[in-house]
Amino acid sequence: MPPSVPHSTDLGALPVPRTVRTVVFSDFDETYLAHAGTPGHVRSRRRLESYLAEAGARQGVLFGWVTGSSLDSVLRKAGTHGLRVLPHFLACSLGTELYTVRDGALRPDPGWQRGLPDSAHIAALAEQAVRELRLRGVPLVPQHNRPPGTKVISHYYYAQDAERDARHLALVGQVAESLSLGVSLSRCSPAAGDPENCYDVDFLPPACGKRRIVEYVCRAHGVDPADAFAFGYSGNDLEMLAAVGRGVLVGNCTEEARSRHPRVSAWSHTCSARSPWRCPWPRPPTCAPGRRRPPRCAPWASTTGTSGSYRRHAGASPTAPSDASCTSTSPSPAPARSPASTSPGGTARRSGAPAARSATWACT
Repeated sequence: MPPSVPHSTDLGALPVPRTVRTVVFSDFDETYLAHAGTPGHVRSRRRLESYLAEAGARQGVLFGWVTGSSLDSVLRKAGTHGLRVLPHFLACSLGTELYTVRDGALRPDPGWQRGLPDSAHIAALAEQAVRELRLRGVPLVPQHNRPPGTKVISHYYYAQDAERDARHLALVGQVAESLSLGVSLSRCSPAAGDPENCYDVDFLPPACGKRRIVEYVCRAHGVDPADAFAFGYSGNDLEMLAAVGRGVLVGNCTEEARSRHPRVSAWSHTCSARSPWRCPWPRPPTCAPGRRRPPRCAPWASTTGTSGSYRRHAGASPTAPSDASCTSTSPSPAPARSPASTSPGGTARRSGAPAARSATWACT
């Protein structure tokens, strides 16, 4: 279906907040949706769906999926796995399409589509890039899972050895830049249905991508990205996590992503997200140094990297998620402490907080 036509669905919709106080961006495959679909995964996701309905109406939380998958693929998986509601907005195909959900229909965002090049132009540039890379010894294998008219042209690069891969992937970026093309490079995830031992190489318009979606949605709703949240799983989520004040990888993330981002949850899939979403927004006042941390309240309560301080929500459970499928993973070693810096809001922030599950929480 062309992106300019509303797309109907049988899934429910979250209540739209009257006043948006924060935005939460979530990757879809293996972040919001666990493909294994165990009973524990389903229970955890349904609790999150219920909480999101409450948070949107009462706390001004705008929630959306930001995914590399096409819209048809996302809706098919949502139906297969029994998802009950759609988010407030849905950015598909690496941010080349943006939809808002209203009255059971996905409506393309006209402001986002304005100014994007047509798909034929992107396809021609991508074909030129692939030819040049082939001549320079970088073989790319086409992916055929994109619908007609897409603005993302996807290929696989099959890994060889570390030194050669680094050289070849750097060359992909150089060729794309010379043609004024955007490109997303990330290690493939077999858990999400990708082949083993290869990289996704996605050519797209330079004005698109997950970071651009964060900037656009926050600007449209008057939210400072420093006060937004994001959750991701793989290398193509890192720019989205870096664009917000509270960006975290789920505990089941890829090793590539884990090695490049300091904040990794000890919990997997939606368990990683449910912990911070038990808290009120916007950012609460600074806590006193040394104050003991509520077990479920702080977004970084089970992450490494920078910690955040949050008041205890009156309705928050004092225990960690109990789903059998969402057991803790070992967090990465915490980085060394560094001097306090100033956040965009002017609040002192310490980077390099103590490792997860320490007795105190750091203050923002």
